[in-house]
Amino acid sequence: MKFLPLMNRPLKSEEIIEVLEVHDMKVVYEFDRLFEGTEDEYQSSSAKDGFEFVFDVSQRLATVFLYIKPRGTFAAINAASIDLPIYASVDDALEAFERDRRVTRQGDGWIKASIAGVWRHYEFRDGQLSMITLMRDPV
Repeated sequence: MKFLPLMNRPLKSEEIIEVLEVHDMKVVYEFDRLFEGTEDEYQSSSAKDGFEFVFDVSQRLATVFLYIKPRGTFAAINAASIDLPIYASVDDALEAFERDRRVTRQGDGWIKASIAGVWRHYEFRDGQLSMITLMRDPV
């Protein structure tokens, strides 16, 4: 599945609606119940297919979680079917990002790079890729 072209798309776009329909995904509206000043958002997930969407207050796709390894109620996504490279380690990802001269940030067990307006965050657990998170660059 191609997730990158979905980034920043409106919730009510044909592309997003098709994904929601194919994967039988419901959309949940989350609002600031505690009056803390947080923006409203919309969430939709396909636990059986291993991914989750978060839409911002403007109903645009802002974040995608891709579960490479099962976690909680989420099954593992079919990693071979996604439009992102799979790295065996933080070092492999860093090498690829540096080769492509990408802006990167790194911490213990994770690395992320900004590519074409989307942050790609790779999380490793026990030395294995566990999750990829796509986040729209707010700038």
